[in-house]
Amino acid sequence: MKPEITILTSSLIVANDFINLPVTILTKPIDYFRLLLASTIDVLVVDVEFLNDTNPCIDKFLKVNPKLIIISMVNPDLDHADKTTLINMGVNRTLNAPIVSEELFANINAIYRTQKAIDLHFEPVEPVEPVEPVEPVEPTDFIWYLSHSNWTLIAPDNQLMTLTSREFSFLCYIQENSDQVINKNCFSKKIFGEFNQHGCRKLDLILGRLRKKSLTMLNRELPIKTVHAVGYALTNKLLIRQ
Repeated sequence: MKPEITILTSSLIVANDFINLPVTILTKPIDYFRLLLASTIDVLVVDVEFLNDTNPCIDKFLKVNPKLIIISMVNPDLDHADKTTLINMGVNRTLNAPIVSEELFANINAIYRTQKAIDLHFEPVEPVEPVEPVEPVEPTDFIWYLSHSNWTLIAPDNQLMTLTSREFSFLCYIQENSDQVINKNCFSKKIFGEFNQHGCRKLDLILGRLRKKSLTMLNRELPIKTVHAVGYALTNKLLIRQ
C-alpha cells in the first residue's frame, strides 16, 4: 500500500515538478486547514512558513494521527536552532528548498525503514552535577611494614617476624624499588657485589628462607613473587615504619 502524500507549498516550481506524480498539491493555507480537519494523509510535505503559521493545528492533528510523517521544506541558510524548533514541533525531516521528487521519495522511504526497524521512546535526561574525584583508599588488610628500629617484618594483622641482616637488606631493596620488577642481576650486584649467576642464586636462597619463615611465623605467604627470567616483584604494598 502506497502512502498518501500531500504537499503544501506556495512555490509554483515545486508544484509543477510534482504535478504528474501521485501526490496531492495544495497551494493555499485555507486548503491546509481543511486538510487538517478532514484528511487521513500519511505524509505531509510543507513549506516552513506554513508550518510556523499553523503549529497549533499540527499539534492537534498529530494527536489524532500520531503516525503522520511531516517533512518541512526550508531555506538552505536556516540555522540549527530553527531546525531544532521544527523537530520539537513534530517534523521528521527538513529538506532544503526547492526539493525534487527523487529526493523526497528517497527520504520518505528512509523514514519508513527506520520506523519499521525500531520503535524507541526517549525520556529527557536530567543534567548530572559533576562529582569531585575521590582518592582511592588503600585497604589496610594488604599493607606490610618493614621496621628499621628492630629489623622486623610486620604483617597486615600486626604479627612480627624478626630478620637477619641479609634478609633485612633484601627486603629494603625490594621496598625501595616496589614500583617495578626488580632485575636479579642488578639486585645481586647491589647486595653482594656479584653480577653473575652465583649472586642470583644467593638471592633465591634468601627469598626461600623468607617465604618459609613467613608461612611458619606469620601463617601467610610472603608478598613477593618471582618473575620468570627477570627477577622479583611485590604483590602487596610494603611500607617503611621507623
